[in-house]
Amino acid sequence: MCRTKEEVKKKWDIIIKNEIYEEYKRFCNNDNLPDFETEYSEVNGSAGYAMSVNPILRPPIILHINTDFMIQKPELIKQSLFHEFTHIYDWIELQKVVMLMNNKIIFYRVYTEFHAKQVELACALGFENIDKYKEFKSSTQIPYYGSVLKLNENLSTEAENYRDRFIEEPNKTNLDDFILTTFYYLGTASFCKKYCSIDYLWSTEFLEEFENDFIDIAMDLTKFENTKDEINCIAEKVIKLKDILKLKYKSVD
Repeated sequence: MCRTKEEVKKKWDIIIKNEIYEEYKRFCNNDNLPDFETEYSEVNGSAGYAMSVNPILRPPIILHINTDFMIQKPELIKQSLFHEFTHIYDWIELQKVVMLMNNKIIFYRVYTEFHAKQVELACALGFENIDKYKEFKSSTQIPYYGSVLKLNENLSTEAENYRDRFIEEPNKTNLDDFILTTFYYLGTASFCKKYCSIDYLWSTEFLEEFENDFIDIAMDLTKFENTKDEINCIAEKVIKLKDILKLKYKSVD
């Protein structure tokens, strides 16, 4: 029987909201995460863009889903959803300890991209709870767009993608994107270093001057049991780093 697009979307809504989101709540020990709406669309016929959510905006929270991505393997869809759900989780949790306004929005975005990449990996590795991460081997395989990759291969691929994206120095138009993409990659890299002892594979020539600043923040973020004072301290580090980069690359708000 051939289903209509609306029937397929309705089926996916049930799976996403009633099954995977509920599993995510158990994973992060939080049954009180807010509801969200879904919006499906085709994005240039490409599954490269999977889904996104931005809980910063006023309710309702909308999970945007590329319909082409939904043909991927269920485990890849699940780990991508866990990534997006983490943006909702972080927005709720961080507001309890830090005022996420004005210049601190960049901290939320750094924190949640870093955190979401680690949760995505934890999901791919089959970890059942955010408090029970454990060591794993670099040869461990995870789903990757129509195939599987070993963890060290996955990290190398992400490092290559990162370097390809920033062949040239950042500038005033893409500074935030540069900062977020760097921490997006470091979320994977620091997770692999902590639980698998794989070294960072990420440096670019123009980043050497600030490499220690990024890694220092990444090491703080990797804890994820930070106190209120620690979180506010990390927020100040992120803001300070952005200010330094703005001066270096003559960026303006």
